[in-house]
Amino acid sequence: MKLNFLFRRIFTFSFLLFLIIVPLDAQDLVYQERAMSFQYSQRDFIMGLSPNYVYREDVFPRITGNINMQYFVTRNVSINGNISLGQDYAHFGPGILGIPWMVLGAFRTWLVADNLMMFGIILAGSFENTSFHFPIGRNLDISPYFSLLRFQYLYESPASEFNDFNICLALGLRLNIFFSEHWMIAPYFEYSRTYVSRLDGFQGGIYIGYYFKSRISVETE
Repeated sequence: MKLNFLFRRIFTFSFLLFLIIVPLDAQDLVYQERAMSFQYSQRDFIMGLSPNYVYREDVFPRITGNINMQYFVTRNVSINGNISLGQDYAHFGPGILGIPWMVLGAFRTWLVADNLMMFGIILAGSFENTSFHFPIGRNLDISPYFSLLRFQYLYESPASEFNDFNICLALGLRLNIFFSEHWMIAPYFEYSRTYVSRLDGFQGGIYIGYYFKSRISVETE
């Protein structure tokens, strides 16, 4: 049974949601109205692990393992790096390379004339996966996100002679729940669609992550 009808409705709703939230200057509007016991700051970093349920309409579902990184470029906008690996499956995006450089501060070494082009490519590639963070309660925020350049590899058993590499779009929603100063869990659900073959899919899971505060966060406490 195809889920195209449902996914098209999810895609339409998500697209309209992003059209509304992207222009907002949420750093002031959101935090003034709904105070949290913590506030993100520029250069904060979250790293998480999760099991991941993967479904695509042309193959059997499977379970994979995810590594996810979020680096905050403003108080409530982060760029994400994500890699998922499992039996005969993998996906990743450019952020998995760019974010570690930013977190470690290594990107500063590229800020010379000879390396500006490379720095620009790394930075632009990392922004293909972006999240927006909106507080909805104490220690809780809702985070819609998109990924425009996700590389996806799928392989079925030799009997099916199926071997597939695709680039796809992903739209998702994550709920970040902090249960201590640094530890959090984040259930999430996302829709994906391959660009060339136009195959629909979805993924879901629950992250457990650790929140690393930047010097800016520490100084403002």
